Amino acid sequence: MLARVALRRKNLDLLLVTYVLLSLCATKYLSMHHIGIIFALFVVQLWINVQDKALGIADIPLPTPLSRSLRAACATHAVRVAHIARIAIVVALLPSLV
Repeated sequence: MLARVALRRKNLDLLLVTYVLLSLCATKYLSMHHIGIIFALFVVQLWINVQDKALGIADIPLPTPLSRSLRAACATHAVRVAHIARIAIVVALLPSLV
């Protein structure tokens, strides 16, 4: 999911370079307390991508019933669905932070 957001904002190279370098170092030196560093890497990557452009419904991959219904509802009820869309984006992007 994070890779999709980075690709849409043309920051995929930044994500891959840092992740590959971290992975190479982790093959020899990884301990359980380094998991927080990997988590921080994903949080920073998401933060960098959000700075370029705010997250939107288009960042949710298709085809999911939730995203289809959100897109249809946004066309007619933009104000009311905005809160649902924000919640859906957070829920959809949570697995990429793990």
